[in-house]
Amino acid sequence: MFRNRALIILFILFSTFIFISSPSNSNASNNVLIQKQIKILLLKIQILRSELAKLKLAEAKVAPLAQLDIETLNTSVRKAVVNILCENQSNSPFKSISGSGVIIDSRGVILTNAHIGQYFLVKDYPTQNSMSCVIRTGSPALPAYYAQLMYLPPMWIQNNPTTMKTSGATGTGENDYALLAITDSANTTPLPASFSSISIDDTFTSLADNYPALLVSYPGELVGSFIIKNSLSMSSAVSNIKQGYYFDGDTDHNLDLLDVSGTVISQAGSSGGAAVSLLTGKLIGLITTATEAKTTDIRELRAITLAHINRSITKYTSQSLDAFLTQSPISAAVNFETSTASTERAILIQ
Repeated sequence: MFRNRALIILFILFSTFIFISSPSNSNASNNVLIQKQIKILLLKIQILRSELAKLKLAEAKVAPLAQLDIETLNTSVRKAVVNILCENQSNSPFKSISGSGVIIDSRGVILTNAHIGQYFLVKDYPTQNSMSCVIRTGSPALPAYYAQLMYLPPMWIQNNPTTMKTSGATGTGENDYALLAITDSANTTPLPASFSSISIDDTFTSLADNYPALLVSYPGELVGSFIIKNSLSMSSAVSNIKQGYYFDGDTDHNLDLLDVSGTVISQAGSSGGAAVSLLTGKLIGLITTATEAKTTDIRELRAITLAHINRSITKYTSQSLDAFLTQSPISAAVNFETSTASTERAILIQ
């Protein structure tokens, strides 16, 4: 089928060439006619290029996908995935939460969801340490680090001012991301000189059929609060990405959301977890929302793409994600607290 399409495209180009070169159209004095024919040729060349690009994409969708070794990749990814536990210390008006995050920079930058990162905005409301937030690692999860908020999109806070008082995250996942900077150790072990991290891919904008991904997070919905606090385990699963979604309708470039349903990861607590390409080993998505159902295999689980996060942070900060990460994480956290945090905090506590 693909070969026949290619032959048809070549015939279009060849027939145009014959038309221009035929004796009946070779009169050198008829420049206007020749120029029109050249424009037609150039237009058909553009059509040819477009059709060939579509042909390559179609071939990529049916071509066998060479996957990385799952066990090796899983071991590496699990070193960079963290649990974020924020607990109400009796006088906070907000509910406790357990979520996931991914270290994406060896200096200790954690990427998580905005609906998790917002807890760092109100941890000292109404009094200092009303909410206790700690970064935990390992399986079971143990306290490892403390962190400060580096960035959280103002638009997400404006559109979602009450999620800390409701039963769970809702919405499409648009702008649902935050960056945290690890600042201190939460145990007797000093901070490492370099943190295990996952490389990101913010150029993942086209989706082949049955694209394979590794999912890693700390799901906790099915185990209860006691297990979450004392012996929460990390989980991994492999899923083929079933579908892509586009917030602005640009199906050629702006892949925003991935459907990674059908695994045990489809639980509360997985938000902020990793969706890693099994072809490149890079982080392509951040788990964000799941639908409610009795069993995890029939729940719909979504992950926003790193490409969406890159477009969003560029829109609101005039810096790409890569450029934003070039600054000192601690300096970025201090700058966010002095410039933006108070406005976002005021929306949450009103």
